Amino acid sequence: MAEFYTLITDAGREAVAQAVANGTTVDITHFAVGDGGGQAVYPAENWTALVNEKWRGLVATYKPVGSSLFINLYIPVEEASFTIRELGVFTADGVLFAVCNTPDMDKILPSDGAISSFSFSIKLDVSNIETGNIVVQADPELDFIPTSEKGQPNGVAELDENGKVLKSQLPDGILSAKMSVYYNGGA
Repeated sequence: MAEFYTLITDAGREAVAQAVANGTTVDITHFAVGDGGGQAVYPAENWTALVNEKWRGLVATYKPVGSSLFINLYIPVEEASFTIRELGVFTADGVLFAVCNTPDMDKILPSDGAISSFSFSIKLDVSNIETGNIVVQADPELDFIPTSEKGQPNGVAELDENGKVLKSQLPDGILSAKMSVYYNGGA
């Protein structure tokens, strides 16, 4: 296993199984970051909480790409200073759905002499679970890419469900019919 990784927890899998059985959904709404209690963490599927949660916020954005789900998180600059070592994704009812560890990253305040806001993308492999009952409720106010830049020249291209740039956003006459543009997922 890689040094840094993301796992869907047993509780997350159980929440999906219950949602499928009951015809309901698992609503993913929040994420949390922690400092691991001052040391590196190695998440396990039986976790129900972070080792030492330091901050919790709303999911910023998300994107399904193939058998993966990318959940994007944002920690504002004004949040307290601490070292980030762990991240968790939570359901609306507080279940730790997924957890990951990170290299040590210092979240600092401007008053500490520097500015640091953080955005993360957690890649969840959902190939082994029923995804039809998972709903990610992103906060549109946390989508830090302005709508005016999406799909615009010199802006940010939107992707389809397969991670490809929409044909309507590709320049005319530059790409041949055999050429495709793929999103690599960054993971």
